[in-house]
Amino acid sequence: MMKNDIYDNLTAVPSDKEIAIWGICNESMEIFTQTINARIKIKYFVDEFGDYKGEPIFDTKILTRNDLMCASQMHVLISRTQYDVNRIWIEEHLKGRYHIIDLGVINADIKNSRSLYIYGAGDAGKRTLQILKEQNVEIKGFIDSNIDKVGEYWCYYPVFSPEILQESDTVIISTVYYPEIYNTVSLKISLEDIYIDYRNCRRSQTPIRYKDMNAIWIDLGNGMMPMQIWPNPVAVYQLFWNDFMDKKLILYGINEITRQVIDIFNLMGLQIHYLVDEEITHSLYEGYPVKNIYDLVYEDMQDKIVVSIKVDFDQTKKCRRLVLKSGEILKELGLRIYLQYRFITDPLFAWKATIRDLLLDYCLAYENISEKYPGFFVFGDEEKATRRIVVLGGSTSDAGMYENLVKSWPEYLAEKFDNVVIYDGAISGYDSIRECLKLLRDVTQLKPDLIISYSGGNDVLRPGIEGYPFTRRNMSRHCSTDCLGVRNDICKSDNWIMMERYMKAMAEINGSDFLAILHPVLCTKKQEALSSTEWRTITLCDKEADIIKVYPEFAKEVKEKMRQYSWMYDLTDAFDDVQESVYRDTVHLNDLGNQIVADKIYSFINKNYLR
Repeated sequence: MMKNDIYDNLTAVPSDKEIAIWGICNESMEIFTQTINARIKIKYFVDEFGDYKGEPIFDTKILTRNDLMCASQMHVLISRTQYDVNRIWIEEHLKGRYHIIDLGVINADIKNSRSLYIYGAGDAGKRTLQILKEQNVEIKGFIDSNIDKVGEYWCYYPVFSPEILQESDTVIISTVYYPEIYNTVSLKISLEDIYIDYRNCRRSQTPIRYKDMNAIWIDLGNGMMPMQIWPNPVAVYQLFWNDFMDKKLILYGINEITRQVIDIFNLMGLQIHYLVDEEITHSLYEGYPVKNIYDLVYEDMQDKIVVSIKVDFDQTKKCRRLVLKSGEILKELGLRIYLQYRFITDPLFAWKATIRDLLLDYCLAYENISEKYPGFFVFGDEEKATRRIVVLGGSTSDAGMYENLVKSWPEYLAEKFDNVVIYDGAISGYDSIRECLKLLRDVTQLKPDLIISYSGGNDVLRPGIEGYPFTRRNMSRHCSTDCLGVRNDICKSDNWIMMERYMKAMAEINGSDFLAILHPVLCTKKQEALSSTEWRTITLCDKEADIIKVYPEFAKEVKEKMRQYSWMYDLTDAFDDVQESVYRDTVHLNDLGNQIVADKIYSFINKNYLR
């Protein structure tokens, strides 16, 4: 964790031992994230059951219980949940060689403190208090430097002057001014008794808890708020396994975060080749060669990726931020986004701008999206085409999601025709409701011969307000109240069927054929066909939050209801006979997966629609 984080439970981990993490699951990856933030090197993961079929986790070795018994110098980190299940074996065989990690639980020293204060009698301090209350932690009151607040009450607790603090007290700083306050409080209290609630120092309406921001952090120093670079580390780890592990990384930028980025990448076993920047003052940095950014013109980028770690000071927000213009320089040098360069704060997908769409909530502006048809990619020669196909859906059909790296299945489908143009209107995050509205507004203007809706995942994870499926978020920023419409408690599978039927009816009115496809996800692939890469993915994902928990039942209900409609096509079993890896994560496909989907859709529509 960040130094003195309120959730830091790694302070007692010995620095002179080889460290292993017990278990291969989402909890073990949460611990791994904490060790990265604490800059602790992990050498091993422990396969507690001996049946792990997945690939290695970065450059760590997978051990068994027997291996642990023979390694007297090894120290094991284990979650409280895993410890409770394996307590007897752990206590018998790892005497004094394990450390229990209470994930999402306030540091034990805070919980055991008899004299605890929150420094900051404001909204941030209030959010911190709410988290403490939920974990049955009591405080003696608030501390504040503002003399006007001293002597008053905040959240029913007295507000004291900093002069009240004694050496035996424990303080949680919860204010954006924590760097200055930390330095002041450290003159009176031991550093071990000063904690910072980094999460709730940031602006928020509700308390930000550990689970909501179990991220990897960069300490910017100089009184700046720390920068959260990967808000969903497990998803980023998956990306590193897909794209970074066999590549040489070139870091673009030498600044206050460079050293930390090098440390983080080294902890993951990622290979840093060298550093580049516009101004070169040293030929070496932390032992790595430093070159001029323009030398990349002569570099063979086939086995390399540039990671931009350029940051700058934002005068408006008084914080450090990513310098996106660094991408403009890389683009001028002929590098392609996502394939040959990424940004440190958003390495998952090709960088994109979010545009407010007054009907659909939002649209995404990618580098290669059509200017003539906003919200669509166009594949094929529109002038020569005798047939038109429109594709609707979410990220599983979005041609911009892995721009320049992975071809979407609509792109592969377009390559199979000589006389067809495909308008790919799929946008990451769109569900069948957004598809239906987009069809009504935009697709009818394109006059397609065939409309394909390829969806399912975003319907089962449908965000918004319970009972109001059409409402995703508040777009009425200048209104005092919201109108959500008439309550609608339709179940998700019925809603998907209904939206597809609406789209079918609109297509017929406008003279178009319509095909609805229920798309596959990793959990619909037969277990015996899972590759070792896919085993690792499904083993380490968060079973409670991921789509794999809810999609099987949703798909089962949909497949039962879609039998009566010949224009609905079940593709959830598309990869049951494919032993190779086809998934990049639990939902999105690699090139092979998208090729197979395109092949199956081509065979189906060529037989039933385009004869």
